[in-house]
Amino acid sequence: MPDTQLIKVRKTFRLPSWDVIQHPADREALDALKKIPLLDKLIAFLIEQHFERLLYIQNISSSVRITPRQSPRVWYIFNEANRIFNIEDPCELYISQNPILNAHTFGHKKPYIMLNSAIVDATTDDELLAVIGHEIGHILAGHCLYTTMAVLIRPFIEMGLSNLPGGAWASMALRLALFRWSRASELTGDRFGLLACQDPHTMVKVMMKLAGGKTPDELDPMEFMAQGQAYKELDEKLLDSLYKMMMEVPQTHPLAVIRAQETMTWAQSKQYVSMVSDSL
Repeated sequence: MPDTQLIKVRKTFRLPSWDVIQHPADREALDALKKIPLLDKLIAFLIEQHFERLLYIQNISSSVRITPRQSPRVWYIFNEANRIFNIEDPCELYISQNPILNAHTFGHKKPYIMLNSAIVDATTDDELLAVIGHEIGHILAGHCLYTTMAVLIRPFIEMGLSNLPGGAWASMALRLALFRWSRASELTGDRFGLLACQDPHTMVKVMMKLAGGKTPDELDPMEFMAQGQAYKELDEKLLDSLYKMMMEVPQTHPLAVIRAQETMTWAQSKQYVSMVSDSL
């Protein structure tokens, strides 16, 4: 059963286009990817004809599909997230045995959400609602095509490019472009996570757990925000900026302190305040 935190009235959202939620960095990086000739059509074909079916078989054989009778707590939270975003035909939701606090969304025509068992165990109901809202956001924002490519298909493309003249450089450029977009897309997903839980501090708590795991001690969101500000101030020194760049560029996700800062900034924006005030 859900805990008492989840049983409260939340705003719901019905927008003609979810593009207005998109983080500017996500929009810029995605536009750059779309300029690569035929890339989206090639990837869509590969996913629809091969990878989507393969992923379904893998999920149905090696994970637990969530239903009203299979993990009622998670099913209730999933339904709440779909209600908030007015989703009438929800995707499939699975839990996989995995000790890493994470979740992902893959697919194209038939996307699905996979929750690692660790994140289900480590989060409160409100926090798990934020996590699921984040993943639903990837679907609503149209991220699944490129996310699936960045994680699953990219290695095969790089393998093919390696045999061509200049292929190594092309492979590196593709990887950098995909990872840059992937990091930016997570900031958009975090906005959806905030719209789901409708509590900025809950989002910061999720980021703290992604960074430090589930600890028996009390964690303070404001202390984590101060930690993020300290990281931001490292830009004042050139060498520290270079170290930061070297650390961030190979990552598919932004650092947790950056995500917390970005979430709090958007929570204080006119756009978010207006959406929460004007929604149904």
